Amino acid sequence: MFEGALILTIISVSYKSKALLEANYQLVKTLNPDTLFRWIVVQNTPIDELEADLAMDDPRFEMIKGAILTAQEKECSFCRSIHHAKALNLALTYTDADLILILDPDCFILMQNWIELIEKHIKQEGLVFLGVPYHPKYCTHYRGFPNAICMFIHRRLMQEQNYFSLDFIPVFEGWVLRNKAQYEAVDYHSRPRQLLKFFFSSTRKFPLKQKDFLVIVRECIKRLFYKCVPSKWKPFSLFRVKCRDLGYKIYDQYRSLLKHQIFEIFALDQRNFREKFLESFLPDRYRSFPRNTKFIRKTASQLFKEFEASGEQFFWKDQLFAFHLKGVLDNLSKEEKSYSREQLLKIIKKYTADAQKVATSR
Repeated sequence: MFEGALILTIISVSYKSKALLEANYQLVKTLNPDTLFRWIVVQNTPIDELEADLAMDDPRFEMIKGAILTAQEKECSFCRSIHHAKALNLALTYTDADLILILDPDCFILMQNWIELIEKHIKQEGLVFLGVPYHPKYCTHYRGFPNAICMFIHRRLMQEQNYFSLDFIPVFEGWVLRNKAQYEAVDYHSRPRQLLKFFFSSTRKFPLKQKDFLVIVRECIKRLFYKCVPSKWKPFSLFRVKCRDLGYKIYDQYRSLLKHQIFEIFALDQRNFREKFLESFLPDRYRSFPRNTKFIRKTASQLFKEFEASGEQFFWKDQLFAFHLKGVLDNLSKEEKSYSREQLLKIIKKYTADAQKVATSR
């Protein structure tokens, strides 16, 4: 059923990601010198900033013009996620490849000959999905299934089982930040002092209506919970809205239908005894650290020691497989983000140069 080689198509979305994609391309070429691959990049960088990003005729990539957002989508608080997801869906229509890799520009795969090794592993195990999991610190995200940071998809095997849909568009539930005005209104009325004003149309923030009262109550309880509970006891996601961001539809549709596998991720359980005791009574979906630690690794790579506290390191077959930068940047200033990106690019370029020397000496 799996005769012949699978030509890998990599799909990435660029949003001011020129330096990251250039370094990533060179790394992939260096680590897979004898393997063909195709790389599609959807250019989501704003038109007025395109001069500083990849050119649309860049010979290393197959460039596609970015996805278009509707006026309603632009007003949504998750507009960047929607833009990214629409770009991925668009890129999927440009390839009929059997094997696809969805890859963030800031996720670097570091294993020698990884394309060949992954192809072989996917065939042997009969996998449809293989990739990296969300870090446990993102306790509102889904667990135990690959995400769009680095997700291999064996589309031919998927279609042979009569499944065809691949939709990365986020799922919105209830008031979940459908638009900025609604988010701001809920945020305002969920403050205890502003709760009563909700009942008076003259003071109720637009666009909320009386039917949204339960949403307000829920948010108000969440605020009180986090205000009253000691700071060391606040890992719980009992009152947090579950994140149904990029790739959730694929997870929800296929997690129990198609064979999948995730890589190990470096993560330390930093809960104290009281937190562990309280969470021991909770279902896994409400815990800040998963009960099943089969795919969690307690030792990190020295290569990324600078980013150990907040970086995302992924392992396969007891070797470092990939590193993802985004987790490092979540709470940093613009200057700190720039510095972190520059430091990571230095590490990647040195790693690539060392790999080239090894290949040349053979």
